[in-house]
Amino acid sequence: MVSKTKSQLLSEIKILQRQLADLQALKLKPYKKRDVSNKQTKKESEAKSQVFFEYAPDMCFLSDMKGNFIKGNQAAENTTGYKRDELIGSNLLNIGLLSSDQIPKAKEMLQRSRAGSSFGLDKFTLTRKDKTTVSVEIRTRPIKIQGERVILGIARDVTEIERAETVLRNDQERAQLYLDIAEVIMLALDRKGEITLINQKGCQILGYKEEELIGKNWFDICISEKKRNAVKQVFKAIMSGEDESVKYNENPVVTNSGEERIIGWHNTEVRDEDEQIIGTLSSGEDVTNRKQTEEQVKYISFQDILTDTYNQTCFKEEMSRLGKGRSHPISILIAKVNNLEVINDQHGFQVGDVVLQSIAKIIKKCFRP
Repeated sequence: MVSKTKSQLLSEIKILQRQLADLQALKLKPYKKRDVSNKQTKKESEAKSQVFFEYAPDMCFLSDMKGNFIKGNQAAENTTGYKRDELIGSNLLNIGLLSSDQIPKAKEMLQRSRAGSSFGLDKFTLTRKDKTTVSVEIRTRPIKIQGERVILGIARDVTEIERAETVLRNDQERAQLYLDIAEVIMLALDRKGEITLINQKGCQILGYKEEELIGKNWFDICISEKKRNAVKQVFKAIMSGEDESVKYNENPVVTNSGEERIIGWHNTEVRDEDEQIIGTLSSGEDVTNRKQTEEQVKYISFQDILTDTYNQTCFKEEMSRLGKGRSHPISILIAKVNNLEVINDQHGFQVGDVVLQSIAKIIKKCFRP
């Protein structure tokens, strides 16, 4: 233990006595709560509100119940083109901000505020001081400031939003116009094969109204049961995004009247913002008449019109196939009708044609096509 001198001990005793006296004084002194001034709190609250009001990105204003401006923020100046000292004291209804056809709606807003109700959200077109216009959405509500009833209004400038919506709407209308005047079917399917878009040409060819097709399964409503599985396989290949062979295909569709039309499709996949395939987009041309013409030309090329038997061109084609290794059996019969010239001379070419047709029928019965 460290020994202390008498003077050190006396000094420590005096310190302890002073601390004890301080403690006793604290016990005797009544406790007082922190005096927080209501006025100071109110001033702070008002200051914060003033900051929010002044620097709000939307136009904020106060008016009396008759629509006379009392106060406005910086955004109010920017939106209307008027300085605050020009706005204050002016009336909403006659300063020139509103066209005559909007006055009744503005009067209704004031009337509802006087009745203690909020108003909006509602659109107005304001005429700025420089005579340009700005579209705003206004919301108002009655409030009390220092015991006086006033109207607090907030107006959001939606001019750019409306302009963007107009551009988008015009683009959509233009795209729809292009779709409608296109002389091909434009068809969009989602990943389930349900129709999300079809143009007028598609409706015309299929014989349906647009509302009868949108949301319906393409394969169930427009593809015959016989062809359905094959066409679904093409759809799956498109959705895989890997099979280039299905970028073009032809398949029959069934119209509302039950008629079959052959459509030549140019196909592509539709992807979302994450590059995931979410459907298909196809342009389809009705090639039914072309296919029929092709079949007719092919028939004429290989068949004799009079006797409906294969002609010399077909004979050469078959001989060419044989030369390329066609292995299964094939029979070829070449026949000559005796005295055909005599029949033509004595009885006329019409009788000669009948003879040829009769002989051809006999031969066709004896051979498999």
